[in-house]
Amino acid sequence: PTTRNWPQRPLHSSLLPHCSKNNNNKVTVTPNPYEARHATQLVLGTDGLSVRDLQQVILKPSSENKASAEDTDGSTPQRLTELEALEQTLRWGHLCPTGPDRVGMIPLDDPMVIDKAMPHIYFCGNCEEGFATKLIDGEGEGEKTRLICIPKFSDTGEVVLVNLKTLDVEVLRFKVDDDDESQEQQQQD
Repeated sequence: PTTRNWPQRPLHSSLLPHCSKNNNNKVTVTPNPYEARHATQLVLGTDGLSVRDLQQVILKPSSENKASAEDTDGSTPQRLTELEALEQTLRWGHLCPTGPDRVGMIPLDDPMVIDKAMPHIYFCGNCEEGFATKLIDGEGEGEKTRLICIPKFSDTGEVVLVNLKTLDVEVLRFKVDDDDESQEQQQQD
């Protein structure tokens, strides 16, 4: 329903006709990457594709790695974590530094440059390494950005809530116990 190239347009409302009509437009379809102001906070995020791709091409310097038993000189570089890759994209001021070479992008001016204000919340979704977060200081006094790696809901059942005033993060976990379900079905039969 959307192109593979970034930036991706929001899903068309005809794909979710009942969500917008019956819920008084409480369901909002958004583009990828996503940028919006909520109250006074600037929120910026992606589906995580750029972060995972960056992990494939940028490695940690060997000085940051601990030597393993297999390494004689401890110089084998390792992949960045998703949180480290997310932080690097913010520091470099670019949402997708590997595009358009490795991540398809629509050839316009570069919409992936973070050139407005430093976001208060910067997230990426579909993280394979699970939930991770970090609060980093910005360049200005009192500026802070909450980095958040959000795991894939279909795999983990986790939802991340962010307090817009304090930037505190809470993870909600939804879990259905299959044993309880099977017991309830047996009781109904």
